[in-house]
Amino acid sequence: MKSREYLKPFLTLSLLHLLSLVMLGKITAFAPDERYYVKIFRSLYKSDFSMPNDSVWSVGSENALRLLYLPAKIFNSLGISDLYCIRLQAIGYSLSAALMLYSMASNASFFGLTSRKWITIALLIPSVFLWGTLGLRENMIFFFLVATYYAISNFLNSNSKKYLASLIFLLIGLYITKG
Repeated sequence: MKSREYLKPFLTLSLLHLLSLVMLGKITAFAPDERYYVKIFRSLYKSDFSMPNDSVWSVGSENALRLLYLPAKIFNSLGISDLYCIRLQAIGYSLSAALMLYSMASNASFFGLTSRKWITIALLIPSVFLWGTLGLRENMIFFFLVATYYAISNFLNSNSKKYLASLIFLLIGLYITKG
């Protein structure tokens, strides 16, 4: 399968996510929880950080969370605001999942549309698209679910142990994100 087959839908999704990021600005009305994720992100890399009792994250997962939020931390080190950092990270996780889905899609056609076009349509459903743009953990859950399926599929097709090892880390990531 050639990467050009899904380059156009991938670029379209990327541009739409970035456009949404700009249009949303600092508005958190679509997901008031986003402020909570910003608060966690702000304190996550401090030496005295401890997981709040009311946290949606698994207790004892501070170091794994630091790894999960590393893309946002990199954006933050470039001077980007905390809210935009976690949103850019969300977009990155969502687009990574989209790439995996596109790469696994067959050339089959359903109701006159290829499976890649159906994937794009599904990713453009308003709630799914919004989750992929906002700095919530849904984008991480989506990423880990797709990546787990991707690793299982590749392991079964190649029987390579590297996919089995990555599967373990992906399942741990999924557990941390949605215990």
